[in-house]
Amino acid sequence: MSTASWRCIKLTYFVIGIITTMQGSVSGSENIHDVNYALGINFFEQFTNFDEVSLACLTDLKIVAEALKDNADWALKMLDAWGKFPSGILYGHRMEMGNFDECLDINSPLLGKYCQASIPVETTAFGLNAEIQLGICFPNKCSTEDFDKLLKYFLSDSYKLNFNVTTKLLIASTCSTRELVELEPLDWVAIGLFITLALLMALSTIFDCLYSYKRKQPNKLLVSFSIPKNLQQLLKIQHGHIPCLHGIRCLSLFWIIFLHCYLYRILSPNINAVDIKSWEQTPFSMIEQSGSIAVDSFFFLSGLLLIMVSFREMQKNDGKLNIPLMYIHRYLRLTPILAVAVLFYMSLFNYMGNGPIWKNLTVANKICDNTWWATLLYVQNYAAPGKLCLGHTWYLAVDTQLFFLSPIFLIMIWKWRKLGTAATIIFGLLLVACLFTVIVINKYTIYDIARNYGTASEAMPKIYYSTHTRCSAWLIGLLFGCYLHYNNGRIAKISNWLVAFGWVVSLGMLFTLVFAWYPKTLPTTSDPTVLESAFYFAGGRVAWPLALCWIVFACINGYGGPINSFLSWTFWQPISKLSYIMYIWHLIVITINASRIKTNTYFSDYDVTLSFWSNFGVTLLVSVCLHLAVEAPVADIESYLLPRNKPKTAKRSTLPATTTISQQNLCE
Repeated sequence: MSTASWRCIKLTYFVIGIITTMQGSVSGSENIHDVNYALGINFFEQFTNFDEVSLACLTDLKIVAEALKDNADWALKMLDAWGKFPSGILYGHRMEMGNFDECLDINSPLLGKYCQASIPVETTAFGLNAEIQLGICFPNKCSTEDFDKLLKYFLSDSYKLNFNVTTKLLIASTCSTRELVELEPLDWVAIGLFITLALLMALSTIFDCLYSYKRKQPNKLLVSFSIPKNLQQLLKIQHGHIPCLHGIRCLSLFWIIFLHCYLYRILSPNINAVDIKSWEQTPFSMIEQSGSIAVDSFFFLSGLLLIMVSFREMQKNDGKLNIPLMYIHRYLRLTPILAVAVLFYMSLFNYMGNGPIWKNLTVANKICDNTWWATLLYVQNYAAPGKLCLGHTWYLAVDTQLFFLSPIFLIMIWKWRKLGTAATIIFGLLLVACLFTVIVINKYTIYDIARNYGTASEAMPKIYYSTHTRCSAWLIGLLFGCYLHYNNGRIAKISNWLVAFGWVVSLGMLFTLVFAWYPKTLPTTSDPTVLESAFYFAGGRVAWPLALCWIVFACINGYGGPINSFLSWTFWQPISKLSYIMYIWHLIVITINASRIKTNTYFSDYDVTLSFWSNFGVTLLVSVCLHLAVEAPVADIESYLLPRNKPKTAKRSTLPATTTISQQNLCE
């Protein structure tokens, strides 16, 4: 029998002591102090004179030992709260969290402290690091350093387990105690803001109802927070624009939420972690592992709508573009929702839950203390790489930076259409070459992004959320939007075989990008090479938006068939209007739901699908509330204070006058 297996058996007896101790107290067949097991009286008594821990800790250890002799309920709960040695270690079950609430409910005569201990077994099974994490409960006055010494001494003395001097068994970041909630000043600011918004909504709704009853036209500012008015606008179905864009936007959003649900389930304490390895080798997993492509859909839509909206305004104003007003409009419409999210994430988020893994999965919100300003200025992808406050908002930074650069392209293409278009194409190709070069020089592979499950990666700031490597889709959307503007709604007549060819090529490109490296996941093949990865990333960020160009073109010109019917389904419009809020808030909701679990989870596609729908539902509800309380009122107030120029002549437009940021796709 191997040393590792023998240690596993000894550790099993180590925890059997808890079970036998508890059985003895329940059956009454023998006194608890007569049971000679690891975590019974012997564990606490042998350290009552241990001189390597604090005096306060020694005092509490004596109290626990005496209480166990008297069968005190609170002392038995302290033992019962310990995690038992897990079954299925070779199947990836490496964490037994114990009972978090039972430990923290101990409040007299001393407080319980919950921590997790990581016990190395010095072996691997199926490629897994066999460190067993057990939840443990001990007196609050014992520091993590104190109990770490006790645990190491006990395991070394009783079970001959050897530990390095620097080895830490207790994971300090997982420790929790029952503490009184003391709100910080920032928490009160958040509470005050939400109460103020609720009062404004109530008053505005009352004004709206009174004016409606009297059949009078109310002042726009007085009813800007009105729930009926804003809800009616949210649910209103609009016509005369490009309806298939709503479907593309919503499906891309669903894909991103689904991806993040998988990410957090992978990071959860699964009892079948070995299955994750086999899952990564299935075709279905490619939908998740290739999910970063979905963001390119947003960039494509952003560039497309930006140039169409801007050229419409320039056409009304003799080719003039009010750049300062354009920037102010963008910032005022974009920032309130983001600012509320940052404020919530830095304050009330901390009170949304607790549990054995809460601190580990929510540690990112502490980053906001130093980098919140970069998020609100939309420079976090360069000013704070690797330390992003609300990490997924890197997209907003890239999109906003491109927006601030957009007048260069807009004016150039407006004044010199052919020359400006050619210059934009050349510029885009140079940036694609830049991305290709960065990947080759740094020897990055697909796995540096696709399997970056919540860990810091050197590749991410350089090739994932840097503006100069992500703008290919945006530029393609810009050029395609230019074509649509000058085409002015004319229907293109093309032959059936060309339509079929276009659909085959576009769908082939989409499916190829999703499943291209599936063969590389199989154990019989080698990992992707640097050159393959460079072609995939650089080429994929061009191929994906080009495929979307055909889909939009075909849908506009009547060649979309059932695909156009699906993408243009009016069901998408309300969700599309909320997509900006849902994008910002979905990861906050997922983080809360994933971090507050107190039992082990099971990894499967079905379980992740259930998680997706619950997270999607909560995110949708939160987004509706924030639309009514923040987005729609801010849009009304902003349009009242900064009215846009009225057109000199009424012209038919393919875009609607909108009030939501999502519907404008962060462009107008």
